[in-house]
Amino acid sequence: MTPYDRVEKEKEKEKEKEKEKEKEKEKEKEKEKEIEELRQRLKKLINIHASERAELADKISCLLKENEALNKLLEMKK
Repeated sequence: MTPYDRVEKEKEKEKEKEKEKEKEKEKEKEKEKEIEELRQRLKKLINIHASERAELADKISCLLKENEALNKLLEMKK
């Protein structure tokens, strides 16, 4: 093997290393993208649950008012 061949072989090894680094960077970008998508989905779920809680609180409030009104009617009948 000539010195020129060795240098060429080293250059090829370096190119392969660079390709591997690029692949790793792409994998990291994909992971970050997936993480961000999961964060967004989680935020949506949290917002949905918050709105559901608000709806339930409204329903409970209405039921309590109805219950109070019914109790007053019962008291009047006695």
